[in-house]
Amino acid sequence: PGGGAGALRIEIHSRDSLDIRLANIRLRFRSVRADSRGHRCDWARHRIRCLFSTGVISLRQIHAGSGDPAYNIKCMADIQRTLVLLKPDALQRDLLGEILTRFERKGLKIIGLKLFQLSDEQLNVHYAHLAEKSFFADLKNFMKHTPVVGIVLEGMEAVSEVRKMIGSTNPLQADAGTVRADFSMNVSSNLVHASDSLENAAAEVARFFKEEELFTYVKITDQYIFG
Repeated sequence: PGGGAGALRIEIHSRDSLDIRLANIRLRFRSVRADSRGHRCDWARHRIRCLFSTGVISLRQIHAGSGDPAYNIKCMADIQRTLVLLKPDALQRDLLGEILTRFERKGLKIIGLKLFQLSDEQLNVHYAHLAEKSFFADLKNFMKHTPVVGIVLEGMEAVSEVRKMIGSTNPLQADAGTVRADFSMNVSSNLVHASDSLENAAAEVARFFKEEELFTYVKITDQYIFG
């Protein structure tokens, strides 16, 4: 297929057989719900969602080619996964529920949630870009002071939306209404970490969560949030 990145071509051979091509990936499904190379695909109400390791690709606009047995699909790859860590200061100040509620009210779906203690190895990798800074040791000690809450959120443009919700790294520069502007006053105690790109989100989710700790499920509110 020559539709470029994100373009799909689906050939319907029968009511339960689909030939799907996404970029250079070709999957073939023999039933409404099947596994192929670790990928799962559902076909229902003219919508397909393919769940890949980097997140969910939601196919929301379908255009049938006139006189062509194949369907050309416009892929809106807007359903993403992102990682959030609620830091020790959020736990100590009893803000876990407040922050988590904001994500839920936004319409983001919680697909992973746990309380755990960070290790030196995890912190060395997670904050490798700060390893040469004078405050690195203090940062690690702070992040190990108490357990943290790890959250994997799923939603439309989840990476950028969560970043907007938490605000600037420096709470004094964060927009009013964001988590950091409302509840924090300095960089060293800014309450929350959130992935800053799709690539980092995929790496960070894998760093802190096992595959069996992530869940795919349907909520009755999905139809109102995702359209």
